[in-house]
Parts: sequence; structure tokens; C-alpha cells
Amino acid sequence: MKRLLIDGSEDYITTEALRQTTIPLIQPLAVLIVVRGMILARDFPVAVNVVPVTINQDMKALRPGACFFSVYLAYQLNVIRQAFFAIREESAHGTKCLRTELWKSLAVAIPPLDEQRSIVAFLDRETAKIDALMAKKKRLIELLQEKRTALISHAVTKGLDPAVPMKDSGTPWVANLPAKWRVTKLKHVSTIQTGLTLGKEYANKATVRRPYLRVANVQDGYLDLERITDVEVPLDGVSRHELRPGDVLMTEGGDFDKLGRGYIWEGQISGCLHQNHIFAVRPRHVVLEPRFLTSLMTSAHGKYYFTTTSQKSTNLASTNSTKLGDFPFALPALHAQQDILAFLERETAAIDSLITKVQDAIDKLREYRTALISAAVTGKIDVSSETVTVVDPAISPEKPAAKPANPYFRRSVFAAEIIDRLCDEPTFGHVKFQKCLFVAQHHLRVEDFEENYKRMAAGPYDNRLVRSVDSQLEKSRWFKAEKVGDRYAYRRLDKAGGHRQYFERYFGEHAEQLAKLIALFHPLDTDRAEIVATLYAVWNDFLLRDEACDDDRIVAEVLTNWHDRKKRFEEDRWRRALGWMRDKGLVPSGFGKPTVMGDGEVLS
Repeated sequence: MKRLLIDGSEDYITTEALRQTTIPLIQPLAVLIVVRGMILARDFPVAVNVVPVTINQDMKALRPGACFFSVYLAYQLNVIRQAFFAIREESAHGTKCLRTELWKSLAVAIPPLDEQRSIVAFLDRETAKIDALMAKKKRLIELLQEKRTALISHAVTKGLDPAVPMKDSGTPWVANLPAKWRVTKLKHVSTIQTGLTLGKEYANKATVRRPYLRVANVQDGYLDLERITDVEVPLDGVSRHELRPGDVLMTEGGDFDKLGRGYIWEGQISGCLHQNHIFAVRPRHVVLEPRFLTSLMTSAHGKYYFTTTSQKSTNLASTNSTKLGDFPFALPALHAQQDILAFLERETAAIDSLITKVQDAIDKLREYRTALISAAVTGKIDVSSETVTVVDPAISPEKPAAKPANPYFRRSVFAAEIIDRLCDEPTFGHVKFQKCLFVAQHHLRVEDFEENYKRMAAGPYDNRLVRSVDSQLEKSRWFKAEKVGDRYAYRRLDKAGGHRQYFERYFGEHAEQLAKLIALFHPLDTDRAEIVATLYAVWNDFLLRDEACDDDRIVAEVLTNWHDRKKRFEEDRWRRALGWMRDKGLVPSGFGKPTVMGDGEVLS
């Protein structure tokens, strides 16, 4: 039960089955609780059904008396969950359970019915705001994770140099690869070690006790080594199943999204053996870096191979040592692998840091949600007059919020920082400025610029925004846009640099990222800046529409559903630019508004 109100389920029972059994049909507005299961070790699920349901033996349905409003009682039980935790008991196989005679005696508060309804109305309204904010942040994490995967996938399959000559791989599993790379299979550059099967008799053999790594120790993204089992094995079999530092561990089966993930064993436990459901891949270190292999396994290429070749059942997939050994991939020289790994370590660290910050904000919102429910249910706030403002935890509450800046002035400050850094560069003018502004705003996720970008010849372009910014810059005596030959350039005015005090106030948190992005745009000529911004816009539009896209679809969209002038650039040039963008981390996250056609029609 993941929601307060239950209006459907994954499994259903037929009318015929109800007639032939004694299973009761529970009518709407019962309070449903879990009384047995592993989930009770960490949570106490409570819900109210708004449609008729049946339940299994691990749940109970409470029918509130006339003094209780069902949803209020559900909120009340959530608030006293610690009391339920205190009476949990151990059942078979470590399962937790709640004995009816114990939880039925717990005390709950009973305010008047009209007050209960007021509390529920208040909590429904306010928790909906919190839930919406948490949902946006969870979506941001998903997009950041997609960006991380795309970055890794491109680096380990195409390398870091977007201009490197490419060649055909000669195999359907591997796309074009850099000319100096070669296609190989995992079994040709590593040894694949299978694990130990328990339950054998070792009569008349010398044995020894050794620590033993099980599938349960290999978790999602880390190794859980708190509980390690010891096993007795024959001395002559130890070397065949012993883990060595640098081995890449991979489980034989699991969830679809986890199959193929690799974890590097660093010798945490001396002399440790491993279970037969865990493969230990031992790369030949002179040709294959263990970390490069784990990056390959988590890349789109690795996920596709292991998912496609796996044996599938409901929500689960498995592989075997033969399919693992046949894993095909493009292999660069060892020094190139090390360069790629250094690049990925640097770039993914920034993404991981942002994901951690967003997750921290979600955790704070969840804590605030719990505290709000508790305060309302226990009467600590007057819900009849209380108005709550949900503050994003990512925004520090230590200082009172300043009066919001005029969005037109605010965007002129952001623009001034870009112009200040680039206006002395000979190719910098209106077109390059707008392309850099577009990418910077969307990549740094800066809101409230009142923008409306169109798919124009040199687009993405917002003529009204540019003219407004030019006017504000001249009014502030920072910069003036002047016609120089066939283009507009920017000239510094007497108060140039005066924007910086405002930039620090409005955009200080983005200063470092913006400086890096401007540095990327600095060497680009106008055409290359246009190409990058156009690709970024199209890619971002796909994400905004929750549509899957690859390089083929992005390039096709540019050449068939933008302005005809985009066709002046060769298709291969667009593809190379996409590779360059991934190398530099210029991967959109589905932020902002979609671009519109030149006549103002939004693309569908």
C-alpha cells in the first residue's frame, strides 16, 4: 500500500471466485493495516479503500464506528506508528507481526466529527502540495540519472574525442567505434570464475572454514558485508572459488534493471569465497581496467546486451557464464581507458553531488510532511485558520525571502554575465549570445525568464527577449548592442561590471557552472554555437514530452521539423556535435518550456 486512498490494485479476484470461497468483500471506507510481513521492520502501511476490495492474511480491515471518520483514523494510526513498532513480534524467517490483542488496546484521540473532517481537509490539501514538490524532485533525480548513464555510455563506447575517425564494428551488437579501438568479447580479455555450491559432503578430505559471499551481500550499488557466512570447504578447492582484489562481481540473476551490474571486489575480507550464483570476472589488467568493465556493464550497451540475452520471468532475469563470456564490446588501449575513467570520475561526481542534494531535499520534505500530519492530528495547530506555505528545503530558511526581482531585470543580469565574459571575442554577437543564453538557462535550470523560444532559421530564438535584454543593458549603462558590418556586437558602457553585485545575489549558486559553460562556448564559431543550441533544444523537447529519443531521432527532428536552413549543415556534423555535447556533459534534463514553431504553434 503506497497511497492513503486505495482505488485499485495490481491483482484482482473474479466474482466467481468470491462465490466459491469464504473470502469477504470489504466495502469502501475501511481502514486497512498490515499486520504481518517484512515491511513492518521499517514501515507501518495504513490506507483507506474507496472501492470494494479483498485482502490476504497479512492484513486487517478496521471498520470505524460512528465516532470516527475513516481517513482521519488512518492519519491518526500513522501518527502513533511508534506504538505499533513497540509491540512488533518476530515471526517465521525473521518476518515481523502484530498480534491483534495487543494493537486493539492502543489508545487513540477522538475529536468531534466535524473537527476530524476539517483536519482531513487541511491535510489532504497541504500534503498534496508537499507530494507534488517531492514528485518534481524525484523526476529531477530520474533525469540526472539518465544524464549520468548517457555520459558513461558515450564515453565507454565512443571515447572522448568527437573528431576521431570512426569505423564499422562488423557486429550487430556494437555500433561504429573509434578507428583505433577493437571489438572483443569478455572471455578473451578476462577469466570468468564460477562460485561454490553448498551442500556437498567432503568425507575423508582435509577441509578449512572460509568466509563466503552470498547474493544477499551484493546490493543495489554496493556490497553489504555486515553479515558474512562461514563455510567449510576442501583445501584443494579453495583456489577455484577465492576472490581476489580487482575481481568484478556480477550476480547470475535479479531484477531487469540490476542484471549486468558489476561491483569491484577490493579485498575487503581476506580469503573470501563466493556463491555459485555470483560470477567473479577477473580482467587481464594489461588490457582491461576493472573500472572500465563496470562502466561498460552499467552503460546503455551493457544493459541492452544482458537484458536481451537473459532468461526472463515475471520481473526477473538471469544470465549464465557463457552469455557473460560472449559479452561483446569496443576495447580501447589501456591508457585511453584510464583517460576515460578520469573524465567520468570528474563528471559523474558533479552529477552525484546534485542527486544527493535533491535527495536530501526530498528527505526533509518527507520529514516535514510527517510532522505536519502529527501536529494537525494532535491538535497542535488550528486547522480552521491555518495556512501553510511549503518551502523548498533546497532554499535556505535562515534569511527572510527578499522581494522577488523583476524577471526582466533578473534575466538582463544573467545575460550581462555571459556578455561580460564573451564580448571581446571576435565572433560574439546576437546569434551566439542567444544560443549561449538558451543553453545556460536550461542547463542550469534557471526559472522565470519569461522566455518563448521559437524554431527559427538561427533558432532557438526569442526576438522579443533579445530586444528587451538589449534595452535593459543599455538602460543600466552596462552594454550597448551596435551594428558592426552584417552582425550586432556588444560594446562596454561606463558602468560595465555593475551587474556583478546583482549576479551574485540572484545567481551565485550557478556561478561556477555558468563559468564552465561559457568556457565551452568561447571557442565555438557562430555556426557551431547554433548547432549545439539547436540539438540541445530538440533533445530537451523530447524529454519534456516524455518521449524516448536517440541520435537518429534527434537529428531527424532537426532536419525535418525545424527551419529549412538547418539542412545547410551535413547530417554527420550534427551527429559529431551530439558526441561532443555528451563528452562535455551538455545533456538536457527536460527543463523549461518546449520550443514552438516560428508561427507560434507549439510542437505536439
